[in-house]
Amino acid sequence: MPTIFAENNPTILTLFAIFALASTIALVALTMELKRQERKITTTLTKTVLLCPSCKYTKTRKYQEGDYIGKELDENCPRCSTKLIIDLIYEEEITPKKRQKRPTHFSQKAL
Repeated sequence: MPTIFAENNPTILTLFAIFALASTIALVALTMELKRQERKITTTLTKTVLLCPSCKYTKTRKYQEGDYIGKELDENCPRCSTKLIIDLIYEEEITPKKRQKRPTHFSQKAL
């Protein structure tokens, strides 16, 4: 009975080897690309710096829609009770934390 396995057909063995090699190369390339993209991912966080014009007290908080430099806020300074103004708005780049490696083996305690 004829079979298509390598023992009877060397062409099939060659095609299988080429397919396996191409699949391995594609998998390695995909893994390297995903690692490269993982390093590129960054997020920005917009922050607002509040300033007391009297005593120069500063406070940083998360940006809120409608913030602009020079805007007088309803919030008062905790030191001198003067109204705070927005002094600065900036973006801070946040990179994701690297995953911690898990141990590859576990030791069992002797009973």
